[in-house]
Amino acid sequence: MRLLKRRPALPKKTRDKLASQKASLMKSQGPAGICEQRFDGARPRKWFVPVRETLKDMAGASQTCMFCDHNEPTDVEHFRPKTEFPNRTFSWGNMLWVCTTCNRQKGIQFPPHNCVGAPFIDPAIDEVWDYFFLDEFGNLIKRWDATHDAYDSRAQSTCDYVKIDRQEIQTDRKSVG
Repeated sequence: MRLLKRRPALPKKTRDKLASQKASLMKSQGPAGICEQRFDGARPRKWFVPVRETLKDMAGASQTCMFCDHNEPTDVEHFRPKTEFPNRTFSWGNMLWVCTTCNRQKGIQFPPHNCVGAPFIDPAIDEVWDYFFLDEFGNLIKRWDATHDAYDSRAQSTCDYVKIDRQEIQTDRKSVG
């Protein structure tokens, strides 16, 4: 993880289209799977291009995953999972640009809503260095919470479920550092 550019506004036409997609989805009140289907249908559309391009810009010059800061991102991830939060499926503030590995690791898990743990760190909102630091070898290290005599609970939860400290990333950071 790393500090990201603040989330800019999307063009009005794109914001309006996201709002209409959300309204349509909320009217349907169908099964949770409809969120995935509707979003999959929207992604290849021309009106959706500014969403991807703005997320890429937010990722910065390195163009790496907003979660692990390592792999090349290819997925628009929903910080709050579509199936658990259908009303957030087309919410701009709920979208991140991540690698497929992080997207699959996280899946529909979202503590404490549907699994055990502290809330995830949102790299588009939270100051990630309040929760992590890089050691002299480039390893991502969770900050220690002396009050609770444990690693910071949000950093721990993010690592447990999204695996942003997975070994292949730590190893690559060492070779670069």
